[in-house]
Amino acid sequence: MSDFHLLVILPPRAAGLCAAVMDAGATPVLDATCAPVAEVPDGAWVRVRKGQRAPGGGPVLVAGRSRPIRGRITWVEITEPGPVPRGIAGVVLRGREAGGPCGARDGLELLSEQPGAVLDAGCGPETAAAAAAAGAGGVVLSDQLLALPELGLPPRCRAWIERARDTSSRAVGGFRVQGSPLSPVVRRLAAGEDGWVLSNGWWEVDDPMSRAWPAGQGLSLAAELARRYRSLPELIAAYRAAVQGWRRSARAARAWRDLGGPQAHTGQALRSGNGRSPIATPDGGVGSAVLWQQAAWEGLPIAGAPLLAAMATGCPVAAPPESL
Repeated sequence: MSDFHLLVILPPRAAGLCAAVMDAGATPVLDATCAPVAEVPDGAWVRVRKGQRAPGGGPVLVAGRSRPIRGRITWVEITEPGPVPRGIAGVVLRGREAGGPCGARDGLELLSEQPGAVLDAGCGPETAAAAAAAGAGGVVLSDQLLALPELGLPPRCRAWIERARDTSSRAVGGFRVQGSPLSPVVRRLAAGEDGWVLSNGWWEVDDPMSRAWPAGQGLSLAAELARRYRSLPELIAAYRAAVQGWRRSARAARAWRDLGGPQAHTGQALRSGNGRSPIATPDGGVGSAVLWQQAAWEGLPIAGAPLLAAMATGCPVAAPPESL
């Protein structure tokens, strides 16, 4: 676990949580992409847009391919696998599930082409274990945290979370935001406006209809994670325990014999069965890290690749027994 990163993305106003994150065994990353950071506590990282000044003196995570920042340990976010630029310390791979700049493919699929990357794909605890089994060097916790009371999300965004589904976000021009297709902000994105400009200050404005909220499919897990784990340290502990136990979960994997059962491609479909247990199959728009996590909570079978990652979730796997 010592070489598996849990990068916890925090809004600048939550900088006071950095110590608790580090005490829990994770790495706090203050997100300066949409709001100014006044002070960076020792041990914390900062996340900036490409070309943006990086406050503090510690490691920097750049949203986009970048040269190393002089005098700073520099990581970069990418949305497609590719060579790591010289001098870059590490890579965060953002799948189609991620909020803000996102890939066009499933995060776990991308990971198979960039082993060792930290995965940003809306992973829950059980699917963080899946990412570890697939060769990830860590996972990002961001949207998944936002229902926790410590985060202090403003009221309209908090209300949005309670009804958020894995289909509540939209990727427009490679930038994923929360919002309906006809909301003003999604229409402005579709008209070609810059997603970063539209998302600036989203936390303070507290209006997902008019200001781009760069949150992805992992937001649909936030309310349930908050109900189950209640606090940020408890939630981090759940991720750590799941990742540490992925090999044990994979060895205990069970085959789901009803391979011809109904398939579900969204969380809503998982919860509306008609007598037979649906198989969570990420062939639609919802990524496997999000859909499989919902299936784990419902005790339902899953299908998809990579097989070892599916086995590591602890879910029954819709595959021939001899393949497990």
